[in-house]
Amino acid sequence: MASYAMKRFQQYKNSIFIFTVSLFFVYSNSYAKSINTKPIEPDILQYIHNSWHDLTRTATNCGTYQDSKVANSPILYLPYHYPITPEILKLKNTCHINVANLPRAIKHIGDIKTNELESAGLLYLPYPYVVPGGRFNEMYGWDSYFIILGLLHDGETQLANNMLENYFFEIEHYGTILNANRTYHLSRSQPPFLSSTILAVYHTQQIHDQAWLQRAYHYAKKDYNQWVTAPFLAGNTHLSRYYDVEQSPLVEEKAYSSYYDKILLYIKKHPRLSSFYVNPKHKNMLSNDFYQGERSLRASGFDITARFGTFGEKTHYYAPVCLNSLLYKTEKDLALIAMLLHKNSEAQAWEKKATQRKKAMVKYLWNKKSGLFLDYDFVNKKQSSYHYATTFYPLWAGLASEEQASALEKNLSLFEQPGGLAVSDRESGVQWDKPFGWAPIELLAVQGLSQYGYKEDAHRIAEKFYLTIKKDFSNNHKIFEKYNVVDKSSAFTTSLGYEENVIGFGWTNSTYLIFDDLLKAPIA
Repeated sequence: MASYAMKRFQQYKNSIFIFTVSLFFVYSNSYAKSINTKPIEPDILQYIHNSWHDLTRTATNCGTYQDSKVANSPILYLPYHYPITPEILKLKNTCHINVANLPRAIKHIGDIKTNELESAGLLYLPYPYVVPGGRFNEMYGWDSYFIILGLLHDGETQLANNMLENYFFEIEHYGTILNANRTYHLSRSQPPFLSSTILAVYHTQQIHDQAWLQRAYHYAKKDYNQWVTAPFLAGNTHLSRYYDVEQSPLVEEKAYSSYYDKILLYIKKHPRLSSFYVNPKHKNMLSNDFYQGERSLRASGFDITARFGTFGEKTHYYAPVCLNSLLYKTEKDLALIAMLLHKNSEAQAWEKKATQRKKAMVKYLWNKKSGLFLDYDFVNKKQSSYHYATTFYPLWAGLASEEQASALEKNLSLFEQPGGLAVSDRESGVQWDKPFGWAPIELLAVQGLSQYGYKEDAHRIAEKFYLTIKKDFSNNHKIFEKYNVVDKSSAFTTSLGYEENVIGFGWTNSTYLIFDDLLKAPIA
């Protein structure tokens, strides 16, 4: 018995030893992994969370005034007769900037011409705001809607509210929601997402303040009215167009001296284009119509695409699908807000406007044969043949019929790539065309498809773009403005226009967060 007991005790000691050694290796390996390889998902979510603060700018932060797009010394412009506080005056010494008021009040776009100001500068905004990233060191018009969605999603509600208040401030003091708060953007706006922003803030925070909603409604109406009056009307179509009121070279492209040289060289090789493109009095300059169209392209946010001409120079000739979808959505949103404010007759008037716009969009923009919404050239009275992913905006806006939605879903293959939706099905050599995919288009298309019941398509496309970002982040530890969705990377080369893939990046951060939640939920 004694020998048996000793034998069992020895076996017990051996098993304890083996168990202890095993635990040691398990924990050693676990610890090694924890210090050598970090899981991708927590890192990218932390990156995004930190980015909101890294990309936040305020009037009292010296980094706010940096602008790589122009060469002059920094200057801050405040609205006409707006008080220059001691805190603002201190910036002259602490940030080495000049401070001045605008020469007169602005009620509408174009009230102050950009060449009236001695130097280009930053336009004052009273509240903190998140910039997209990189060379885009200001608060942008349509970027900010997507950034605000991300902030709300990530619990940064105060920062989201601040940015909405800056929207209101721009309308009040600069005549519109600007392309961005720089003086060289005083001549144009960007795609109108204000009503969508108001409702996102309202619903996320469950605001029950009628006075707040009434003030938001006031600014949303002012923003809308700009788009439905001349010169923003697309002829007699009852639709609207993107438009910049000035006709001169872009100030912000002066940092890229070869930009216009490349365009002029292209025209020399294609002399049939000269009548439209070249200034008849100055052969080394482009025509006023060219500059206005190119500026209007910047107002669209899609700079640069060949969708509105080789260089986007005929943007102001088109009633575009994207803009008119947004205006339909605005009309429906304003009807809802009017109802919430118990303004029933106004709500009915907004519904009537939405019905009229939908009718015009079907007449001019829907192409039953191709099963796509296409932009309409109202100058030459013909539909574009350019297939563009904004064709899915009517799904997001809720204006497409079930038949149109089915046709659009069948056309996903025109745009769908291994890494998400390419913005077009043509490679033009510029950034807003194939092979590139952009977060705002991915998000609106996914939400639109889901809204019409195409949940599996929405899930698949969201997953493709989400994994493209995630995989690229594991290699570069950064998030970018756009992605090559053909090869699923942030690799970027173009033949004209912007020459870098900007790091940041506001709307990509937001889209990743929204897709992260979508993909965790079961497909309904």
